Amino acid sequence: MHIAPESISTLSPTDQAKFIEFGLGSTYTPPFSTIHAAFEHQVSLNPSAVAIEHDGKSVTYLELKQMSDRLAVVLKQHGVKSGDRVLLLVQRSIAMVAGMLGVLKSGAAYVPQDGGIVTDSTLAHIIPDAGVQTVLCLRKFVARVHNTKTLVIEDIIHNSAYDQPLELGGQATDGNALEERVM
Repeated sequence: MHIAPESISTLSPTDQAKFIEFGLGSTYTPPFSTIHAAFEHQVSLNPSAVAIEHDGKSVTYLELKQMSDRLAVVLKQHGVKSGDRVLLLVQRSIAMVAGMLGVLKSGAAYVPQDGGIVTDSTLAHIIPDAGVQTVLCLRKFVARVHNTKTLVIEDIIHNSAYDQPLELGGQATDGNALEERVM
């Protein structure tokens, strides 16, 4: 049964209050303030449990943490800071999830685009319109990005040279610099 919002005014004040209370439901405060904080908690509970399975491959929570931490460190080394937007040019994959977490851990927000679907003209529009200064992409999509700092996910997630302490939302520590590509 559908009730039009304007029909609530025909109810008695008591029934209106009940209707509003029922519609709002009880409030719940989640135990974590961010998605990546909840993820870090899960890593601490089950580091060797499988976090992702895709295309016949899997990674544990600890491996996914290492990948996303490396991405966050490199993003910070390249000037990404809290409040920035990073275009994530990927397809469904383990690297996609690592990229999402890495961007969030850097303090930035990700602008997700499926590299197998998005057109070059759409990319050319989205990058400036969203205020994107950095693109994080799969290697197969790097040639599609022009005039924007571009970091290749595969160059980072498996490179232990980027294993450094990470302060979520803080500045990255000094370390090996990844060569950036401006296309």
